[in-house]
Amino acid sequence: MRLVPRLVAFASVLGASPVLLTAQPASAAGGGVSAAAKATIASADKGRTFGADGAPIWVVVMSDFQCPYCKRWHDDVDATLRRNYVQTGKVKLAFLNYPLGSHRHAVPMAEAAMCAAAQGKFWPFHDAVFAAQTAWSAAESVTATIDSIGRTVGVDDAAFRTCRTERQTKLLVEDDYRRGTAAGVRGTPAFFIGSQAASGAIPAADFFKIVDAELAKSKSGARE
Repeated sequence: MRLVPRLVAFASVLGASPVLLTAQPASAAGGGVSAAAKATIASADKGRTFGADGAPIWVVVMSDFQCPYCKRWHDDVDATLRRNYVQTGKVKLAFLNYPLGSHRHAVPMAEAAMCAAAQGKFWPFHDAVFAAQTAWSAAESVTATIDSIGRTVGVDDAAFRTCRTERQTKLLVEDDYRRGTAAGVRGTPAFFIGSQAASGAIPAADFFKIVDAELAKSKSGARE
């Protein structure tokens, strides 16, 4: 595990809050972006966050759906984080994409996940993708897997297919990657936990020590 103070650049790289929220990635600011893609990006950006707006700290996860270490962290830590910290109002959680070039299915899966996010189905889609990772990672194509998971989590099939065919979330995924790299991310999974940055498939006990320390720090700061 690598744990360092949060990079000074992080706030400026990822925005005042550590996700886009304005739904205007730098790469989408110019011309050539369809109105449909802009609307999808806006909905997807909101859909890949979870938790109360007034939570004391953010936890930002930068992940690659085909990364086995990301799956390990997801399987060992993520559900507890959401149940004990996010749903209780202590943490606001955000997922940003960092698809590695060595994983041939990482980009299409990330774009599909953001299409699901645009329909408010990101978190069940995210969980199902990691659950099936071993099977689809070895497949020649992930189209059938994406279609199947989409139907299982209840997306509107026509809109989901259009989003993917037109690659309406491509710029969002690319901008996640660019901003993560600028903030010092070099591999997955990587995390920004309050004022700390960490990387690797951090064991649950170690991960929650960081979260608890950041929560304590936020309370101390509020009292000052």
